Amino acid sequence: MEDAKIRAEEKLQMPPVLKEREPIHEVLSYDPELKGYDTAKYVFIDISYGIPERKRQIVARDPDGTLRKASWEERDRMIETFYPAPKMKRGTPRVFLDENLTKALDELKYIFILDRACIQYEPDNPMFIKICHRTYNHINNTKNYNILHSTRHYGPMVFHLAFNKIIDNILLFYIQKDRINEAVDIVRLYHLLHPDCKSIKSTDENTEPLTMLKVFIANDSVQRSHLELAIETYQELLKQQQDYLDDLKKAHGQK
Repeated sequence: MEDAKIRAEEKLQMPPVLKEREPIHEVLSYDPELKGYDTAKYVFIDISYGIPERKRQIVARDPDGTLRKASWEERDRMIETFYPAPKMKRGTPRVFLDENLTKALDELKYIFILDRACIQYEPDNPMFIKICHRTYNHINNTKNYNILHSTRHYGPMVFHLAFNKIIDNILLFYIQKDRINEAVDIVRLYHLLHPDCKSIKSTDENTEPLTMLKVFIANDSVQRSHLELAIETYQELLKQQQDYLDDLKKAHGQK
């Protein structure tokens, strides 16, 4: 049972959300006497045992005699060659080519795309970030949030939407599904990421869920009219349900 719990936690561990890595432009030395020695660039990698990939020294010698730290692209190629991760492909997987990625997204293969990206790239790799953001935006536009729900990719998707201030669609989705608490959790995340937003000034941790949604809609939403209509519909349904329960109690002689 414990082993199953550990395996489940590993599978549900969210991929980290990181900023795009900074380019590497560090020259170690310039040796003009080596200029013209060869027309090819030489790349050297430290293959000592037990060194994490990020700390492994990789340097390049350019034909002009410059010795520098390898660029990220050069590092990626060397790591792929000497220390390939399980299931990692050499070069860019075909599914990530623009035409194929568009087709995969239209076929709603979101989990496959995101899992493949996690295998192929580090989380600060520009390709990883680009693929994830494109996938999240496709989900947001098509409102297929349930496909990622209860997967390890759901949290990063919600973070992306909240960080970029595009949570109106997902709020509308959850309000219409009568999942108010999930909508409120997203608003709370929005407040954490944007502490200068207008709605945070009128709410706190003790604010009622429905009130918090109304305050956000009134102050920070983009699709205000759609969300207000959804809230009105939700409240009307609640009233109908309460009226039905009250009538049922009266029918059974209860007060």
